Amino acid sequence: MLTEDGGRITVINGELGGATSPARAYTPLVGAEIALRPGGRLRLPLRPDFEHAVLALSDPVEVDGTALTTGSLLHLGEGRREVLLSAESASRALLIGGAPFDEELVMWWNFVARTHEEVVEARRDWEAERTGPSPDRFGAVPGYDGAALPAPEPPRARLRARPRAGTWSAEAAHRARSDQTTSPSTTAEVGDRPTARATALDRRCPARMCAVSSPTPCSCSQPAMARAASCA
Repeated sequence: MLTEDGGRITVINGELGGATSPARAYTPLVGAEIALRPGGRLRLPLRPDFEHAVLALSDPVEVDGTALTTGSLLHLGEGRREVLLSAESASRALLIGGAPFDEELVMWWNFVARTHEEVVEARRDWEAERTGPSPDRFGAVPGYDGAALPAPEPPRARLRARPRAGTWSAEAAHRARSDQTTSPSTTAEVGDRPTARATALDRRCPARMCAVSSPTPCSCSQPAMARAASCA
């Protein structure tokens, strides 16, 4: 734990500012809770070879002049040597970071994998454990007495890796949002941005959780899991 005039820093994992967490880590990473005093300012040292982000646990919090509300995550990217946090009133934030993960990821429902096939396999294993005698791959949650959520049916389109943050330009995002003429394709691959087929997906489900071949627009007011089930 580090205590300064602007507040307190509790290192949860890894090392920050000379303080090291006793928690065991299996990959290069850092996690720290920042508790800001009213009017406090804390300048945190960062490893430039890490990718960092700050999550606001309460508001108001400013990160290098950017105001964050509770639950907002600001991606700082790589190459930074420091970041300034400030708050007018007592506030808390979470700094997370680690070695950049350069592999492309395929994300669908609660599954994160490298390929479409791995997601299909994970869903099959989830359903087998959910209805089987005992968990194996995913394990059990101690203290939770509810039933495991059923995974929605997999999308009819093939899942593809999403580009990392910053690889999809703001101009492409604007084109996707303004395109109102593209028709969805039943053969399009989910995640293939920013092609015309993916534009149809973005228009139908901004959360990118449903398949391009969805015949009707999704209801984006639904919770994420319900949306995934209804749109896939």
